[in-house]
Amino acid sequence: MTTIRNLIGVLSLLYVINIVSAQINPYMTLEWRYLAREAINDIHISDLNGDGKREIIAASYDNHIHLISHNGSKIWKYNAKCAVFSVYAGDIDNDGCDEILAGSCRPVHIFDYNMNLKSKFVTKDDVKKIITADFDLDDKLDIIAVSGSMRDHTIYIFNDNFDILWQKSFRGDFPWGIAISDLDGDGKKEVIVGSSYLMVYDNERRLRWKFDTNTIYDLIVDDIDMDGGKEIIVGTHPTLYVITNDGNLKWKFNTFGTIKSVHISDLEGDGEKEIIVGSDKLYLLDSKGNLIWDFDTNSSVNKVTSGDLDWDSIEEIVSGSKKIHVIDKSKEVEFEYSPYREVSDIEISDLDDDGKNELISAGKDFTVYCFKAREIYINQKRFYEFYERGKNLFDKGDYENARIELEKAINITKLPNTGISPDDINDCHSMLNKINSIISTSTSTLQTTLSTTPTTSSLLTTTTLEETRGFPVIYGVIFGVMIIIVAAILMKKR
Repeated sequence: MTTIRNLIGVLSLLYVINIVSAQINPYMTLEWRYLAREAINDIHISDLNGDGKREIIAASYDNHIHLISHNGSKIWKYNAKCAVFSVYAGDIDNDGCDEILAGSCRPVHIFDYNMNLKSKFVTKDDVKKIITADFDLDDKLDIIAVSGSMRDHTIYIFNDNFDILWQKSFRGDFPWGIAISDLDGDGKKEVIVGSSYLMVYDNERRLRWKFDTNTIYDLIVDDIDMDGGKEIIVGTHPTLYVITNDGNLKWKFNTFGTIKSVHISDLEGDGEKEIIVGSDKLYLLDSKGNLIWDFDTNSSVNKVTSGDLDWDSIEEIVSGSKKIHVIDKSKEVEFEYSPYREVSDIEISDLDDDGKNELISAGKDFTVYCFKAREIYINQKRFYEFYERGKNLFDKGDYENARIELEKAINITKLPNTGISPDDINDCHSMLNKINSIISTSTSTLQTTLSTTPTTSSLLTTTTLEETRGFPVIYGVIFGVMIIIVAAILMKKR
């Protein structure tokens, strides 16, 4: 009896595994991962040596600045003697190559690609934020570093010689929001600071205006509505504020958590910008503050960004929380991944210069991850998009546009690594033949497409998506029947 029960358990497990495997279709694969000794606080990506390949700079609590190659191997790591909180890169000395900037427990370090320490600047407290901008308009990048303790913080702006161009100390929450921009078009840069409230200073450290908010965790300057005027977008708890360049509220949007990350992008390249908000959920807004959709990530979102990950010239939205989610503008989840612990930073970049972006993530599990889309999945996805559109147009009698879509689908089948069902390929050709017959276009490019129709023998040797979908379902049915039979035998014995 025990043997039979064990058999039922094994069959049930196999049944579940087969049903689950029938539903899995990975969008991306883990290309590599790099392991530090403590949590990763910040990452930045740049081609530091000008070879076309991009390196990843990582700041870690393990007291090291890590430089990682495009393929995940260690180039070097530098012992800063204390935790490293922030990293950035920029061509500070105008030599054509970016320098590495890193903020640790007090110093700002500047390295070249070969780990030569070019300069070091010591602040009063932990340097938790560092960026670059041309503050004094001399066509050279300056360094903006923010250091702070419990309630006392200082913003430094200095050039490559460490001449201080601007410095301001103040009390309040740590100024995670920092930007340099000419807001009023007078040819001089303002310093925009997001702390306990939003402050805008001129280049002489005079406060131009202040806007009361809750604690600010992220800040962006952008012309989101494309009207020629810059807006300041700030994320607080729990409100996103969009403020005009002269300090007036344009609109606001409330969430149910702390907004830790904001990203602006024109996802579809249609001239309309979208705002991606990471809070208790992932939110997508239009440029006027209207909610397009929200997505429950099941934990607070620490970082959001966007980029084209499937090579269709339309950007995907990426959020980092306890999971990594890749979502398209229509809210379809294209990929998700669960690291060991929550994500602290996410970037999208073409690391290996092959024209295809990678997704790079880092977090509290000491790890930098690199993901890339699977070519076979992308080819399948595109084929079925064109195929379904063509089929729908054909059914509606719109033969000219149906032919365009079906020809696109068949062009996908000529690529390597497609895994497309032969039945669907043949159906494409069949519809094209019917269209050819209906509209009698002897000069159509359709004939060129038809001349490349795969032979029956080649189709039979192709591993198809239909076959891979059908295989586990058949076995699932078999397992289900076996379980029912065994259960019936047991009932009779009772």
